[in-house]
Amino acid sequence: MIWTNSKINEDSAVSPVVGVMLMLVVTIIVAAVVSGFTGNMVSGTSKAPQLSMDAEVINSGYWQSSYFKAEVTGVDEAIDTADLKLVTSWSKKLLNGSALEGGATVVPGETNFNVYYKVCGWSTTDTWKSVCPQGYGPGVGQNFTEVSNFWPYELLDTSPHYPTPWEHVPNPRRATMEDVWNGSLGNYSWFGNYKMQAGTELFARPFGGSYGGQATGMSGYSVGYGMEADTDAGNTGGGRYYYSYGDDSSGHATFDKYPDSIDQMQAIFGNNWNELRAGDTINMKVVHTPSGKVIWQKDIVVEG
Repeated sequence: MIWTNSKINEDSAVSPVVGVMLMLVVTIIVAAVVSGFTGNMVSGTSKAPQLSMDAEVINSGYWQSSYFKAEVTGVDEAIDTADLKLVTSWSKKLLNGSALEGGATVVPGETNFNVYYKVCGWSTTDTWKSVCPQGYGPGVGQNFTEVSNFWPYELLDTSPHYPTPWEHVPNPRRATMEDVWNGSLGNYSWFGNYKMQAGTELFARPFGGSYGGQATGMSGYSVGYGMEADTDAGNTGGGRYYYSYGDDSSGHATFDKYPDSIDQMQAIFGNNWNELRAGDTINMKVVHTPSGKVIWQKDIVVEG
């Protein structure tokens, strides 16, 4: 058989066409695999929730009228604080020209409040701990306000009876920090244990109030923020914008220098937060840990 030029040209033209088709098939398969892999990566990434808040920091120099307060004004869905962390930072120049920096990171499950005091009439004088800022209102267990309950625990329906001093019960049972750890008392208000939704409040105040006074700004100990130091009792420091250290004359409170004692403001803004004055700024971020995204951030201007 004699091959003609046309036959040879026809066969030689088929080979490139087949090659191109094979390349297209391989390209499509590779693209499909890459697309599926990328899709799995995207679907496996946590979606960051949306959060809006109003926040303020007041430093009057006294525990009664100094505080941090943030109110949630909107979310796309309730946000579990167990999935969040708070990061604060600030810097300023002191009158002597030296620079001062501070801040703190609040992580759920890591206690950052640590003060030895008597919380209320039916508690012991103990080293009480919590995770600040505590939460109040919608999304927070028993839904208290910061004025009705500013303790580092809550009474539960299953809590034992703790007689008040007015009941005159011999050898009464008193609440201890151990009761929080073993579940006899609740800790709904600890950061990490509540959800943030519209109306939720985050609140903190420097130490100084005795019993219910810590919440209402009424009665106080002789140690804490803005107190005049009782030098006869051996207390040191004190005065407006400073802490008084030592033992309260009642024996129901001891406040030592950071970090032996850490009040709620120190827990959120770090040591030396008291050096901040009206007009200074604190940067606060709320980080959604599953996605790693900052979902709220603000430079909060300190008010006096």
